[in-house]
Amino acid sequence: MTDKTANYKSRLQKAENNKKSQIKILKKTHESQLAMKAELIHNLEELIEEQESKIKELESHIKGSSPSQSLTTASTKSSSIRKLVDSINDLHTEKSRIHETWLSTQSELETVKHEHKETVNNLSESISDLESKLRKSQAEIIKLQNAGTESVSVLINILKMHLAPSTLI
Repeated sequence: MTDKTANYKSRLQKAENNKKSQIKILKKTHESQLAMKAELIHNLEELIEEQESKIKELESHIKGSSPSQSLTTASTKSSSIRKLVDSINDLHTEKSRIHETWLSTQSELETVKHEHKETVNNLSESISDLESKLRKSQAEIIKLQNAGTESVSVLINILKMHLAPSTLI
């Protein structure tokens, strides 16, 4: 019984340690995700600034400025868009990885729950078996005690019978 209990405690401790490490991983992932979102926000802010400058350039172009300025704006715009697309792709990859981790964690949790349920059932069966054996042993002890008392009574009666005739003589 104690071996089963020790085994159960060991498995429970292992499962707890596993969950703690998964929580650490999820925290790190969350921090990473927040950093990536902050970078995305920064890239979006840059894109907005570029769009605002392009609007100003287009307004000045309409009012009669040089075409070389519009070429500079187009190249800046494409680099900002490239940064934004890269950030979005990174976020998508991170989301996929987090989802896979979550699914794996859910699967492990279900496994641990199932193992826990099996262990509890096995321990309950063991306890029931031990209780049954204990009741049988107690009944046997009572039976032996009663048999011992009856044997003593029989021996006393036999002794009385053997002693009674000799005292009469």
